[in-house]
Amino acid sequence: MSNGGDAADQYRSAVRTTSLALAVSFVDRVTGGAPTTVRGDRPTGWFEEGSFRSRRTADGYDVFLEIPPGEPTLSVDAGDRFFAPTDPVVVTEEVLSAPYPVLEVPLEPTPAYEFDAGTTLVRGVLRGPAPTPDSETPGTPIAEATVKLVGPEPATGDRTEVQTTTTSAEGEFVLYLPGDGGWTVDTEGDDPLVKVADEDPHILVESGGTTSVSPAVELRESKTTAVSLTLDGGSLSVDRVLVR
Repeated sequence: MSNGGDAADQYRSAVRTTSLALAVSFVDRVTGGAPTTVRGDRPTGWFEEGSFRSRRTADGYDVFLEIPPGEPTLSVDAGDRFFAPTDPVVVTEEVLSAPYPVLEVPLEPTPAYEFDAGTTLVRGVLRGPAPTPDSETPGTPIAEATVKLVGPEPATGDRTEVQTTTTSAEGEFVLYLPGDGGWTVDTEGDDPLVKVADEDPHILVESGGTTSVSPAVELRESKTTAVSLTLDGGSLSVDRVLVR
């Protein structure tokens, strides 16, 4: 969270009033802009203390005329398409002391997020082991696990982390390749392939206090790679890979 100059400039031009306490700017980490409203689903923020209310400006800011004293904590409902921040969203004195106080709240996408066509994605589901080795019943979905796209040798500790996300209550996750680096594209073959440190990437999972790493996964640029992962103890296997 920050009070960046660009956001303050946009806020100043968007709001005409003389008695504003705070403007909250939710930021879509995929696009870098304000989250769009989809079928009424949009992030909102409020303060638990008192009855402070905000109004939404045309440029997407949640504007508070009054806020609680001190350095209050903003509660966030990020909607279906974004994860709520994992750390408390504190309105610091640094933010409040700015001439135009703007609190930026970056939001990461959930599997329900609608990415643009041509975005390179890894969509998947993380489950525990099947009830028995020969069972056709899938294992239980693992929620709130951290999933990372890394490469190429995570076991050495010398790894590049490209993207991080969290599994949903259904064990689902989505990893998108950001535009700010950490990965390259190998165009020598028929299909452009994503590389991390010149190698195929791995999927790393942190759950229950353990860290597990998958075998290398082949990812195609501008495609969605769908994977089914099984976490059994400290072993992480890739059971199915589909490209679409």
